[in-house]
Amino acid sequence: PDESTLVLGGVHSDELTPINLAFRFAEALSKDPGLFVQHRVVVAPLVNPDGFFMNPARRTNANGIDLNRNFATRDWWSSATQWWKRRRNSDPRHFPGAAPETEEGTRFQVDLMNRLQPDKVVSIHSPLGFLDYDGPGDNKRQNLSDYEKRARDLAYVVSRNSNNYRVLDFAF
Repeated sequence: PDESTLVLGGVHSDELTPINLAFRFAEALSKDPGLFVQHRVVVAPLVNPDGFFMNPARRTNANGIDLNRNFATRDWWSSATQWWKRRRNSDPRHFPGAAPETEEGTRFQVDLMNRLQPDKVVSIHSPLGFLDYDGPGDNKRQNLSDYEKRARDLAYVVSRNSNNYRVLDFAF
């Protein structure tokens, strides 16, 4: 394929809309494979099943770790725990874990990204009504490369086609 996209749902399993949306998208793709000719689309609709099957479903996994905060980002060791304590007042719902990529659900997502090398990763969340852009050129105000401009422009196209959701860029 010319391009590939990875779609992730159910990272925070108490956000039920993204799970439903990802399953419905996968179903639409299976019914009409011609929707994306020359484009590979991989959908992982529920990357946090243990959080989903808790009663009630919860944001974290069975180990009490927020999978979305458990990735080995460049600043994880210097910022993750401090961010959790300062910005989230040590709220257990946002706990990043004691170390990065300790969780099966996090490693599953990383493995998909490493194996597939997608051009785009779309991680669906709810219910805040904005797009958090973390792609090429994020946190950069000027001197963007053509690639960075195209990636950022895509976020704004999605925004315009989604009731003008604001495009935000969280640093962490």
